[in-house]
Amino acid sequence: MCRLLLAQGDFTASAVFHAAALMAGGGGAKHDGPIRVHPDGWGMAAYDRGRAGWSIHRSTHPIFDTDLSRMPAVGKPELLLVHSRHATRLATKGLEFTHPVEEVHQDRHWHLMHNGYLPTTAFALGRDQSRFDSREYLELLLRCTEGSRLDPETVLASLGSLEPPGSSANAFLFNDEHLYVIHWSFRSHRYPHYVTLWSAGHKGASFISSEILETLAPRASWKQLAQSLLIEIPLKT
Repeated sequence: MCRLLLAQGDFTASAVFHAAALMAGGGGAKHDGPIRVHPDGWGMAAYDRGRAGWSIHRSTHPIFDTDLSRMPAVGKPELLLVHSRHATRLATKGLEFTHPVEEVHQDRHWHLMHNGYLPTTAFALGRDQSRFDSREYLELLLRCTEGSRLDPETVLASLGSLEPPGSSANAFLFNDEHLYVIHWSFRSHRYPHYVTLWSAGHKGASFISSEILETLAPRASWKQLAQSLLIEIPLKT
C-alpha cells in the first residue's frame, strides 16, 4: 500500500516534496489503517510543456530519508505527482517495482502510480497467479484505452469484475497527452479511510492526496473524492 500526491497550478515543488515526505513518514496520519510509514522507495513525475513533457525520478530510498535539496531540478512544473511506497510483499521491493511503473502500448509510453493491492488482476488477465499487481493493473488499464485516452465505463466495469481479496485501485495514469486520476476501492475493504483520496484548492493550486495535508491547504478545504471516479486532465490544451 502506498501514498499518492498530485499538485497542479500555482504551487511550489519543494513544498509538495516536503508534504509527501511528511505523509510517507506517518506524520499527522489520521486514517483508519494500520500502516503509517511508507519506506520502500518513492517516485515523482513532473510535467512541463516547456521542458518537453514529463520528467521522471525513482528511488529505492524512503522519501523521508532523502535530501530533498539535492533533488533533480524540476523548475516550476504545471503538474507534480509523488508516490511513496509500502511494499505489500517482500518479493516486490527494489527499483523494478518502484513507481511510476512504465509500459509502452501502441507506440505510447504510459506510466502508473498505484495505491492499493489488486492480486486478482492477474486472473482477469488469464494468469494463474500474481507476480506484481501494479504492473498487472497497468496491463488491465491499457486494455481499456483507445489511442491516448481511457474509456471510463470500460475501466469501471473491469474493476467491478475483480474478485476479492484486494484493497484499492487508486492511481495516477498518464502519457504525453492525458493524465487520469482513478478513485476506486473494494467495498469490503476493512480500512475505507486509508484508501480514500482527498482534494483541495488553495491560493491558485489544486491538490489530490491520500491524506489531508495541512502544509499545502487548510484542513477545511479538503474534501473526499467520490468513489468509482475517473478524472481526465488533458495535457496538450
